[in-house]
Amino acid sequence: MKIKTLFKIVFTLCITMLSAQNSLQIPSVSASIGEKTKINIDLTNSDPIISVEFTLVVPKGLIVYDKESILKQDRKGEDHVLFTNLDKDGNYHFMVFSYTNKVFKGNRGTLIEIPIEIPITYKDGQSFDILLKNVIVSSTKIQDVGSNHQGGKLLIKKDFSPDLEVSEVTTLGSEALPDKKLTA
Repeated sequence: MKIKTLFKIVFTLCITMLSAQNSLQIPSVSASIGEKTKINIDLTNSDPIISVEFTLVVPKGLIVYDKESILKQDRKGEDHVLFTNLDKDGNYHFMVFSYTNKVFKGNRGTLIEIPIEIPITYKDGQSFDILLKNVIVSSTKIQDVGSNHQGGKLLIKKDFSPDLEVSEVTTLGSEALPDKKLTA
């Protein structure tokens, strides 16, 4: 009988831990060289969340327009603000908070869109990690309740521009002289 009771307690505790999820995720991104796209930061929360803070680690050379990042209106509370900063290691520090401790709307979806551009130095087919570090997800009790944060991938896809090939060259002559016509 004691084993059965212990099993029920452990099972209930596991279900409770799994259901209380407050995490940031980065969905993978595919883009061509020279293309402008965005990195999404998704928030899934089972608790009321008032702020998030994290460091975004991107591949070297990626063009990040961090000052043009958007806090999504469908998740933003009444007075949430977004601050970004480039640190000395080339990583981007993001903070989203409410001056009056209001909670984010909803429980799932994109919180921040970060515009990026793929540099011409990248190669087709390359894959890069996009990481989240030093993540804090704050509850209304001003406690970090975040867990299981997941970075994403950046895949450089082949640009499907047409291959152009010269098939024939025609000339009007064989000699060009200054102030003279082309002669054959």
